[in-house]
Amino acid sequence: MDLATRYVVLRNDDGSERRVFVPPEFTRFDELRIGDTLTLTYYESIVYRLRRPGAAKPSVSEEVAASESTGALPGGTLSHQSTERVTVKAVDREVPSITVVGRDGRTVSRHVERVSDLDGVKAGDHIDITYTEAVLASVARAK
Repeated sequence: MDLATRYVVLRNDDGSERRVFVPPEFTRFDELRIGDTLTLTYYESIVYRLRRPGAAKPSVSEEVAASESTGALPGGTLSHQSTERVTVKAVDREVPSITVVGRDGRTVSRHVERVSDLDGVKAGDHIDITYTEAVLASVARAK
């Protein structure tokens, strides 16, 4: 742990290591001890809504939230959610996958779990995509 730079090195059960930055919103960072067990739970969600011609254009949005645990040991939640309107470049029902172009001109292709989610979607359509990710962290003291 490096309190000055707010980085901590996490060691997985398989021995691999990862260096992680702890945001300043987590004021209890200095309560962590070497050897503590940190349990991280990661959530990810992608939601899209097909926009028909003439539909109101939503503003691009981004929201970040952080909250600390009020328990005896440090912990907390960090979440990020963003919404962007993209243009469908291609739909491949065989894979299944979708390729879209964002407002920055970047092209991204993604696998689609359920082919039925592609029903009615075609090149040139506009889709509003909301991407959410969250990390929940809890600490157990080293014995």
